[in-house]
Amino acid sequence: MVYQGGSDGLDDPGLLVHGNPDVFQAATTGGAATAADASAEQCREISRGARIYVGGVSAAVEALASGQGQALDYRLFVGRKEWAQGELEKEVRQGLWQCAACARPVALKQCLSLPKPLWHEVMELLGGDAEMLSQFELVQRTDLDTDDDDDDDEDHPEGLSASGQSDNGSSSDEIEDKGAEQ
Repeated sequence: MVYQGGSDGLDDPGLLVHGNPDVFQAATTGGAATAADASAEQCREISRGARIYVGGVSAAVEALASGQGQALDYRLFVGRKEWAQGELEKEVRQGLWQCAACARPVALKQCLSLPKPLWHEVMELLGGDAEMLSQFELVQRTDLDTDDDDDDDEDHPEGLSASGQSDNGSSSDEIEDKGAEQ
């Protein structure tokens, strides 16, 4: 799967991201024929102990060709977002970006066929304002399958419909308030 990482550097080679330590090992110990090959084969761990790797394209291709893993274990990003010196820090302070630690299973999660985009899952894990922003944006989307047209309440907690109404007409907020009073 190829992802667009941003609008900058679209003509540059892509960036391979994966969690395969065997590919990391093969890429870091393999011999490159030329300096260009060595540059293309550089593979590094993004942060010591994270077990998330960037690079190692040829080693990944060899691993896949020999039946080790699946193509969906790798993400190829074309393009990136670039900032001038200090610009990203300024945008973080302005609240335009949210910094978040992310667990390896979430960062490497297979993104196809998720019920919602991975960005929303991460925002919901952050909680608070980030979770509310995610939920607001999800409501605005028209490209995701939703159960709003279903009368089946199986996917909704405590007998609530997709609209948040219970069988007796109470909203989910009213039910929560009643639970808090008890």
